[in-house]
Amino acid sequence: MVGNAVQHAVPDGALATCRLVLKLYTDVVSVEVWDPSPDAFLRLREEDVLAESGRGLAIVTALCDAPLLVFAMPGEGKTVVAVLPRDRVKSL
Repeated sequence: MVGNAVQHAVPDGALATCRLVLKLYTDVVSVEVWDPSPDAFLRLREEDVLAESGRGLAIVTALCDAPLLVFAMPGEGKTVVAVLPRDRVKSL
């Protein structure tokens, strides 16, 4: 998720800030990534077994029990949230 924020949030390659927040709860871990991009649409790529990239969101989604959440505010960027069960995080 952080890699996506760094790679896609600022398309012209300019320096940009992103923020990673990890929250530990009793039974889940919340991973939140904020970036300045106003684009709230996440693009899952079609599977290509020969591709060198493009699997990150699919992997994160597979690890979660719920879909990724996207919170966007015009002019203030977006936050993508993944909630993973703690027992699944321990096994990674």
